[in-house]
Amino acid sequence: GWFAGFVHFTSLLYWIYYVVNHYGKVPMPLGVITLLLLTSYVALFPGFSCVIYKLLNTRWSFPPGLALSVAWVAGEYARGHLLTGFPWDLIGYSQIPFHTVVQSMDLFGVLGISFLIAFCNGALYSLLKQKRSRMAVVEVLVFVVLFTLNYAYGIHRISEIDEVISRSKPVKVAVIQGNIPQDVKWDKEFQEGTIKRYNVLTEQALEEGHAKLVVWPETAVPFYFGIDIPMSLKVLNIAKNNGIYLIFGAPGLEYHDSKPFYYNWALLASPRGRITGVYAKEHLVPFGEYVPLKKLLFFVHKLAEGVGDFVAGDENQPLFEVDGKKIGALICYEVIFPELALNKCRRGANLLVNISNDAWFGDTSAPYQHLEMAQARAIETRLPLIRCTNTGISAFINVKGEIDGIIPLNRTGYMVKEMRIPHLQSTYVEARDAIAWICVIFPVLVILNALYDKIKKSSNKDV
Repeated sequence: GWFAGFVHFTSLLYWIYYVVNHYGKVPMPLGVITLLLLTSYVALFPGFSCVIYKLLNTRWSFPPGLALSVAWVAGEYARGHLLTGFPWDLIGYSQIPFHTVVQSMDLFGVLGISFLIAFCNGALYSLLKQKRSRMAVVEVLVFVVLFTLNYAYGIHRISEIDEVISRSKPVKVAVIQGNIPQDVKWDKEFQEGTIKRYNVLTEQALEEGHAKLVVWPETAVPFYFGIDIPMSLKVLNIAKNNGIYLIFGAPGLEYHDSKPFYYNWALLASPRGRITGVYAKEHLVPFGEYVPLKKLLFFVHKLAEGVGDFVAGDENQPLFEVDGKKIGALICYEVIFPELALNKCRRGANLLVNISNDAWFGDTSAPYQHLEMAQARAIETRLPLIRCTNTGISAFINVKGEIDGIIPLNRTGYMVKEMRIPHLQSTYVEARDAIAWICVIFPVLVILNALYDKIKKSSNKDV
């Protein structure tokens, strides 16, 4: 289980090497070691799932399909939460291209689809191994029933949503993709040119169709907003002169008792040229935006350039508000964590905006993986999602998880779209990962049972 996971994650997360080598300036051997250490760790979770599968199947006589689905979901849930969590590309995301199949994410989340996939694999394994087994045939039939119910739900839900969307009022939004190379992004001499590019693209987008809301990417503003007053005023004047609401990303700096605190901000500027909303990124990237256990891992800053020292924002920061619509901001890889989007939805968000700078990933598969996870958040919350990135892939995602507009990777450009914001309910928003919690109970119980039997056996030997 561990080895299969290691091979899988090494091929899936190969872009980690590119990030630490190209931008972190980590030497090639150390970059390879970094990738292998990460994939070795992440591979522990499928390894754990295989152990739990074996225990459930042999000790408690769980049929293979049920045993594997329970064990696999427990492993993926653990991966998404332990040590700050890394739920990148859970197997449920593999079905995102099949829109009808994934509509049940508004009931069970992405882990519900993972459960279904694992059940299918376990049932087929059982059938191939024991062709004449009645239980194997029953499991396959159970999967067919589950899949049919899931597919029927998808058809019904899409039809229901289409009807609600047709009655909802549109809001015109523009997304700007500046495509600023990461190598020059933080060059002070290029700051003026960066703002000028975003200004020109914004004006071009507004000429095409006057949008009420314009979105720029994460750290589109390459200076400490509010500290560099002249440059900050230029950004505010873009909102004021065009009469728009402008969401943009910028690094933040505040002083408390003469001590500097650094943030990754998303800000909302009003048509009056004033900041009416600030969101500080809650879930920071370990070893990218901060160093966990800094006193113990003091050497990390010496090994890699560009490791940040950011402070995380509070959990329940105020939502942005534009003409009565509440907007929940998600910065960069925050979009891979379902609970962050769910929290904003529960607090009344009508729309999600995910700003990101995927230039770090280069020309790899990571931006495509990132986009698919954003699509899942739209389905789970039944909120439309605007994804705006520096180098791509920027997209308008509707409440069915479908892409209504896209700016491809490594392109400079803009999109203007009338986004519909329907009022829909999602069971998953309130139930959260109930299916995962149920699945986690069984591994805990079976491990305790195994330990109890071992202790009992040992005590009997002593007697």
